[in-house]
Amino acid sequence: MTSSAPISPADVFRRILTYTLIICAVILVIGGGIGFAVAGLPGLVSAGIGVLMTVALSAITIGSIAIASRGSINFFFATVLGAWFIKAVVFIAILALLRDQPFIDGTVLVVSIIAAAIGTLAVDTVVVLTSRMPYTGEAGQPAAPADPSSR
Repeated sequence: MTSSAPISPADVFRRILTYTLIICAVILVIGGGIGFAVAGLPGLVSAGIGVLMTVALSAITIGSIAIASRGSINFFFATVLGAWFIKAVVFIAILALLRDQPFIDGTVLVVSIIAAAIGTLAVDTVVVLTSRMPYTGEAGQPAAPADPSSR
């Protein structure tokens, strides 16, 4: 049963992180099994690395938004953009390091990254859509119209 009371942004981030870990664990088990069946031990390792990369990069996003939401709008966008840049650099660096490694199956790695990324996007969407977080304050509400019969 869901509560109709508004929740805090920290609760939303906590739910997103929790559900992200759950969905990635499921993808790790399924992807690891399929990867092992298709490519042996390198497939299992590749699925694990792909899912762990996705979890780490998702955690950077969640953490940057949680930190940035406490500051001004300029701080928010600077933090989120900086985190996005760091994620891109880290992602490319990890892929460059893993390229041509004997314990990696490239196909399983890419498919596990894509599956985990889609899973985390689905989690983000569901949690945000089902949260009852107010996006305006009382100060942002327009004044009630005057009663025309009282004139």
